[in-house]
Formats: sequence, C-alpha cells, structure tokens
Amino acid sequence: MMQTYSIETSNGNKQDLLIDSRTSIYSDVFSELKKQEAFVFGLGASGKTKTSLTEVSYADFDKIYKEGRRRTESGMLNYIQWGGMIGGLVYFLLFVKASFLGIYRSRNWFCVMLGIWVAFKGLFSFIEDATYFSVSSIFIFFAIGICMSKKIRQLDDLEIKVFFKKTLKFN
Repeated sequence: MMQTYSIETSNGNKQDLLIDSRTSIYSDVFSELKKQEAFVFGLGASGKTKTSLTEVSYADFDKIYKEGRRRTESGMLNYIQWGGMIGGLVYFLLFVKASFLGIYRSRNWFCVMLGIWVAFKGLFSFIEDATYFSVSSIFIFFAIGICMSKKIRQLDDLEIKVFFKKTLKFN
C-alpha cells in the first residue's frame, strides 16, 4: 500500500503533497492558446488563461480562478502563454546560448559554473521557477548576461579574481 503525504491547510482542507499539479496547468494554457488561435504569437503580456479550477468553490484565490490567470508557476509556460511558441522558443534559446557560451567558450571557472547554473534554471523553468519581478529573476538574467559577455568569458581565473576585488572593493 502506498503511503500518502498530506498537510492540513489553514481552512481545514487536506492537500496531497504528491499530486501532479503541473499537467493541468500546461493543459489550461495550451487549450487557451488553441481556443484563441494564438499558438504562434501567444496571448500577449496581459493575456489570461482560464483554468480547470474555475469551478472550484473552495479555492483560496477564487477571484483569480474566475477571471483567468495572468501567469503560472512555470517560467517557460509563462513565456509560451505571453509570446506563443515564438516567445517560448526565444526564451529557451536564450538559456541554451548563454549556458553553451558559459560552459564551453570561457576561460574561467566562474563562467563555467554560471553556465551550468543557467542550464539548470532553463530546464527547471519547464517545471517551476516562475518569472516575477524579484531578486531571483533579476539574478538569472544577470547571470545570462555574464555568460554572454565575451569580455568576461575571456578573463582567466586570476583576472576574474582581480576584477571582482576591484569592482566590489573586497579587501
């Protein structure tokens, strides 16, 4: 017998921790894109997706589910929702290009490690990693910029150390 893992929410409902919550989100977004014939260019920056949770009366975010969702928990899915397949492809290729340059075209470990992290975040964006205006989102694009900077990638490890000491004023 499989053991269940659940928690009790503040309103007394039990929530299963092992439930698949992403498949329905992908279905919601793709069905909305199909309904509005927006696969190529998406719904735009203010496009809303009707969700399968629209009829749930005990939802914590009842108003959001009734009006539609402007974003999801998946970063990649947000770009597909907003920019269609073109937006999703551009977002994905941004991660691929930055991680490739950081890992294979740099002379220092800093860029290699950032490239690996950028690759992880790119793949993880299919599952989670929502794009909000936050330090995390700013940092990922900052890391992408560093990986794409030829000037920083061409520095060796000692030059990177000197660069950071001089730039950040470490003693």
